Amino acid sequence: NWGIMASEARMAIAIFNNNNAQFNEAILDYKFFIEKSFKPFGKYLETCRLGNEQIGCNSTAGGDLPHSQMTLQALTAMAEMAKKQGVDLYGYKDPVDGHSLLTTLTYHAPFMGYNDDPAKSRLGASKEKWPCLTKLSGPCVAGQQCSNSDLIFAFWEMAYNHYQNPVLKSLVENRARP
Repeated sequence: NWGIMASEARMAIAIFNNNNAQFNEAILDYKFFIEKSFKPFGKYLETCRLGNEQIGCNSTAGGDLPHSQMTLQALTAMAEMAKKQGVDLYGYKDPVDGHSLLTTLTYHAPFMGYNDDPAKSRLGASKEKWPCLTKLSGPCVAGQQCSNSDLIFAFWEMAYNHYQNPVLKSLVENRARP
């Protein structure tokens, strides 16, 4: 996730400095991450490289949720910055299989609504469906104390405002807003 977060910073700096070459490099970074960091159905791969078992993942498991969210936050912010510059990254699709930012957002959204109590789970998420060995914990929800790590995930609202997707809407409506 650090690589795409650096690209997010590069894009912001390029816009601030009106540097088209640097902005275009950040766009290429975005496309590379969409094409190379996700399975066609949206599962994030980068945090699950072989030998990364210390965080509970292996090469076949799928990313842990916090690192996946950090990557999705950076991609969403880049898509929003590019949109304001007249470039549509929200609509960019992998040329091989057609997956996009929306594909991976809708894959991960149900797990953001997970709760250890099945009666409180939202969006059909369950511990059994989470493809990683790390413990899945629920997000900050209305009426609960929020941790600092919950606050980075406010990008879901930005993504929903663009896509108006029902899965994202359900997540946004059921989360505590920072």
